[in-house]
Amino acid sequence: MRVSPPVLPIYVRGAIPINIETNNGSRETFDLRLGAGITIPLVLFKIYIEGDADFPLGGGTNAPSAFSNWNLVLNGGLDFRF
Repeated sequence: MRVSPPVLPIYVRGAIPINIETNNGSRETFDLRLGAGITIPLVLFKIYIEGDADFPLGGGTNAPSAFSNWNLVLNGGLDFRF
């Protein structure tokens, strides 16, 4: 879910990504991803820069807690809306 104020180019979002890959069988299968970012609106698309934090929710061989192993991710790209 992505929420942004109507006039500001910022947003916050939350997601539950599901992983289908495994590294030696110890990777969790779903996380909680919280992020915030900015957008630069152009004519046909928006450029975005976003920072995310992933917290494991479960599904791996070791039952992870939400704060046992977390990742920080910086993303950027183009956002096309049709």
